[in-house]
Amino acid sequence: MITARTAADLLEEARGLHRSTRALLRRPASDRAGAAAEAVLALLAEAGEVRPGALACRVGASPSVLSRQLADLEEAGLVERRADPDDGRAHLVRTSPDGDALLAATASARAERLRGVLDAWSEHDARAALASLARLRHDLETAAGDTRSGASAAARATPDHRTPDHGTSSDEAPDHRHPPEPGRRRPAVHHPDPTTAATGHRAVRADQEVGA
Repeated sequence: MITARTAADLLEEARGLHRSTRALLRRPASDRAGAAAEAVLALLAEAGEVRPGALACRVGASPSVLSRQLADLEEAGLVERRADPDDGRAHLVRTSPDGDALLAATASARAERLRGVLDAWSEHDARAALASLARLRHDLETAAGDTRSGASAAARATPDHRTPDHGTSSDEAPDHRHPPEPGRRRPAVHHPDPTTAATGHRAVRADQEVGA
């Protein structure tokens, strides 16, 4: 087991890595969308076709703020929407082909930016760092999952005497019943460099989580 000092040093380096990576990669790859809008676009690409209310939960934004962002993205041609076939009061949103292309260009541009910063690194050095970061992330996510599972089990074991929820509006409740339309497959993003895996959509998401 590692020492407490080493654990503290790892935490400090992780915080510093997050700050420096965010500063380097937060610049949008296109003037068609700002950094925050790109973050929304990336989360929408991950979610597929969803209701705005479900997307707001993922983004962590209020429905009104997200509605304005989606309107701007739709005006720029990066998002498409259609009526929900199962509920005439609601609608579904998804990235457009132009939106998918923008995300692919963003991932590629960020990978090239990182390659320039790491110009003095060898491929062996980069691969070793990648393996260490992947292992650290895996262990942290496993521990976080165990914590969430324990909290959920405790909640299920505790009687809930609160007033029952009488439901939410159709645009507030996450809905996973609507997969992408048949015949419309999202293009795969082919990253030119293995470091892209650490600088693509996931880096965009980190920007959103810290309010970039």
